Amino acid sequence: MKLNQVIALVQGRKARATKTLTDAYRWKDEMLKGISRTYKPNDEDGEKLPSENKVVPLHAETVIKGVTSRLTDLYNTVITQETANQEARADIIIDGGILLAGVPITVLLFFEKQLIDLLTFTKSIPVLPVDKTWKWEQQKGCWVTDPEITTRTTKLPKVIVKYNATKEHPAQTEMYSEDKITGHWSTIHMSGAVPKTKKDDIINRIEKMQDAVKQAREKANGLDVPSMSQAGEIFIDHIFNG
Repeated sequence: MKLNQVIALVQGRKARATKTLTDAYRWKDEMLKGISRTYKPNDEDGEKLPSENKVVPLHAETVIKGVTSRLTDLYNTVITQETANQEARADIIIDGGILLAGVPITVLLFFEKQLIDLLTFTKSIPVLPVDKTWKWEQQKGCWVTDPEITTRTTKLPKVIVKYNATKEHPAQTEMYSEDKITGHWSTIHMSGAVPKTKKDDIINRIEKMQDAVKQAREKANGLDVPSMSQAGEIFIDHIFNG
């Protein structure tokens, strides 16, 4: 039998064993009782009464046999699976090369779950804004842009004379503001995000690893496993029969 066939049996046998145990818990004293009564009058012509008979509806031994049978099937299957798990191994192959050799199937299953979390995490990594050109600054330990130079202006009040003063009228003036460059800003943007290409590369490697681990797991699950049909019987028999 292949390991993947054994694995397919485990869940069903667990469910059946659980149901059998649960049903067994429900027995009551009345279910184990029977009776047989007959009546004999002292005098031959005395009143005749009908006998009373009730067979025992449930035998504890029968329940025990049902439970032990289900548990034996379950134990045999689980022991076979777990014993095979110690031997089931496969290589993780990436791009035709062996990345990890002889990885146990339990580790392959662990890797499968971890890769789902790693992919979710990687997809959340922020990337550098694409509207700017970035370069790595070793001293600052982050990504930076070239300086952007912008001017700073200040509004200065000015007076314009519209009409000069005469003997009859005062001068007519008007206030206005004039922008004057008073300095320059030099702005360098910094970011702790990562380039989009790096994020995409990580996602691509995770997806490749997922495929490789699944293939390795399928190969390991194809292992021919010896049946451990004696183990369950020995275990249960010792408990119930000594």
